[in-house]
Amino acid sequence: MTVRRRILVTGGSGGIGHFVLQELRDRYEAIVFDQREPAGPASRFIAGDILNLPAFTEACRGMDALIHLAAIPNPFSDPPERIFPVNVTGTFHALEAAVRAGIPRVILAGSDSATGLAIKKVPLVPAYLPVDEEHPKTPSELYGLTKLLVEEIGKTYARGYGLEVVILCPVFVVLPGKEGQIAERAAERISRNLWAYVEPPDVAQAFRLALELPAVSYEAFLIGAADTLSPVPSLKLVEEAFGRLPPIRRPEWFERNPNASLYDISKAMRVLGYRPTSNWRKFSRREVP
Repeated sequence: MTVRRRILVTGGSGGIGHFVLQELRDRYEAIVFDQREPAGPASRFIAGDILNLPAFTEACRGMDALIHLAAIPNPFSDPPERIFPVNVTGTFHALEAAVRAGIPRVILAGSDSATGLAIKKVPLVPAYLPVDEEHPKTPSELYGLTKLLVEEIGKTYARGYGLEVVILCPVFVVLPGKEGQIAERAAERISRNLWAYVEPPDVAQAFRLALELPAVSYEAFLIGAADTLSPVPSLKLVEEAFGRLPPIRRPEWFERNPNASLYDISKAMRVLGYRPTSNWRKFSRREVP
């Protein structure tokens, strides 16, 4: 009988967590570590808080990998004094607990907000297009800072502790109940996150693929749809918003698809085998030419 790998999933009771559990259920034994029991198909539930390092470490024992989803998902629902410890200390605890418990691989939830292009307090034009994982990261608000620190903590643990760390950075996730934001965001002259979006099943797909990635030290991947959520050609959106076009590093990206995402997801497609299926048109009544 084949023994299924045991995956500890923090934040399994959250919006993305539900979809990740659905994606894992036929392939892995998914155990949820969270403050409330998940509605999704977990093999087991362990009640606990990611800010309690001893409890977190104990939950990690005997696991083959850790998917760390537990975090404050945006800067609007909680005050800064909660966002910072949950997102930053919580990530430190995830990596430290994995090291102490002997888990070889941790998959962290990053964000396009680390670039500073998604949520911002000062105007920021992309340094080049499409934006990839190497794009300069200059957040101007606390949430984006926490997501940048997630990446830096992950790099440190991969470099210094031999931990395999994969960071997945989804763009705006159209969780259930957020479908109405599609048309609103499509109409923005200067987008909150470069008119990018992704549906939860695609995010869940990426987390599953990150578990299946061959031996790795540290890797980060942008995760999004193949296109923007606007019917207007992508480069036209940028030129109208900023009055100019940044340097285009991969012109073929937009030649193949004039509505291509302004975030470059080709690394995830090439290395992970990620295949986006997201389609904003099913949420929108907007007539698409």
